[in-house]
Amino acid sequence: FGLTLWRSESESMRRDAAGGVRMLYLALHSASISASVAHMRPWAAPGWAYTLDAASALPHPTVAQAFSTARRRAAPWVDAASVLARKLVHFVWWREGMQPHVCVFMVGLPAAGKSTVINARYLRRNLPTAIVDLDAEMVAHPAYDPKDPDSIYRLQEAYKWADARVEERFQDLLQNRSISRLVVDGTGTNVDRQIRRMCEARAAGWFIKVLYVRVPVRTAIQRAALRSRRVSPSKIAAYDKKINGALGVSAKHADEMETVDHSFDMREHLLLSTPGAVAIYGGML
Repeated sequence: FGLTLWRSESESMRRDAAGGVRMLYLALHSASISASVAHMRPWAAPGWAYTLDAASALPHPTVAQAFSTARRRAAPWVDAASVLARKLVHFVWWREGMQPHVCVFMVGLPAAGKSTVINARYLRRNLPTAIVDLDAEMVAHPAYDPKDPDSIYRLQEAYKWADARVEERFQDLLQNRSISRLVVDGTGTNVDRQIRRMCEARAAGWFIKVLYVRVPVRTAIQRAALRSRRVSPSKIAAYDKKINGALGVSAKHADEMETVDHSFDMREHLLLSTPGAVAIYGGML
């Protein structure tokens, strides 16, 4: 596997990072794990952005996918070494894990799997977590009809009502120090609002992280078609045109940026409903 790192700080710090990567490479090589150090380039964020590149096939696969596809030799101790290397990489590079209070700003297309990532990364680990989500507030609106979930989104008054509740909840949670992780769910494409909230969270003493859940447009459209509240293909395509620009701006205001590749073919997804069939996809830590 390859390790790709970005640093936006001084050249000397980038050299230090390169030295750390070389040390990691030597350790992995001595454990008979085929490894390669991928290219290093600066990133716009003031902190870190990282991904582990599985054989350089994809620019941003998940850490779990990278390690699961690493080539191992026959000796049993190689597997143990790969687990140790995985823990080492997270200890050294995953800055979020060392922060007591992190405000996580999600970015991704509708049906990208953001809620799945949030659940696996935070809720299942029993971290004191609060989630700010416009969709959850829309469902709470008095006019919401579970038999026609799309209807509430056609009411401008309902959207304004839910948006005001989201903003109020966000501001209240910024002052709640009993929360370890504050997750702002959404596409992240409303750049002005996203940046304002990031700046407010930083001023309140939170570590700022952007967590991008990447998925091809085609896959997002396929997944959305299976949901009770269907987002039209044209709307998903419109969001996709905004994602890269939103990421570039958000990165400049983040302490850390991470990309989780949540791509998998819908045939694999549907395979899960077949008795006795097993499909492994979208590796998650």
